[in-house]
Amino acid sequence: MRKKWETRLTSLSTIDWARTRAYCYEILPTYTNIWINLKDKRPQGIVNPGTEYNELLDFLTAKLYELEDPKTGKKIVKNIFRKDEVYTGPYTEMAPDLLLSWWDDDSFTIRPSTAKKGGKIVRSLDEGFDNLVNWSGTHRFKGIFLLKGKPFKNVHIGDGTNIVDLAPTLLYLMGCPIPQDMDGKVIAAAFKEDYLKSNLVKYDGGSSSEDRDISCDTYSEEEAAMVEKRLKSLGYI
Repeated sequence: MRKKWETRLTSLSTIDWARTRAYCYEILPTYTNIWINLKDKRPQGIVNPGTEYNELLDFLTAKLYELEDPKTGKKIVKNIFRKDEVYTGPYTEMAPDLLLSWWDDDSFTIRPSTAKKGGKIVRSLDEGFDNLVNWSGTHRFKGIFLLKGKPFKNVHIGDGTNIVDLAPTLLYLMGCPIPQDMDGKVIAAAFKEDYLKSNLVKYDGGSSSEDRDISCDTYSEEEAAMVEKRLKSLGYI
């Protein structure tokens, strides 16, 4: 099963790692990210950290920016970011080395390069709808927040709210302390003033704090075991 998966969906088993400097996956959620086959990090890494690594990133970035739509002449990839431009924290090294701006509205679409039986790997779409695109929609950089309930006021917040603000806001609604090292902030502009006054935002020492209010745990031991079992069956852990 694993061999079939890696061959058909990810192509990982068909890669000659001894001659591969950079690679990507062709399945969600990593389809437009690029990893470098780095020595001492990947099992068969061949790229040296430091100068060689940075020169390879520069080379790939330049080549990707050269890609243009043959019909419109527009750039296919508008923005390319290195991991440290997007992520922070102790697990940044696990992130892709290059991230392509897949969230642009008129950006590239995604299709695995493996040809279907009797089909072609590359084809030109002259007009009409491409019904072979394997996603009918995908993520976009901007999203929508909708908050409804007694704590909230009728207001349009506008720009400035980020997806990382959801976690601290939900903890606040649950009456739980917010780890001081958690990204994001409580979306205070959405709450009624009297609710904010009677429900002060509480913080604790951090995500590893031993004195966290355990009354805010949302799962029983049995429920946590069930969630863990399901995540394992899906291959997440």
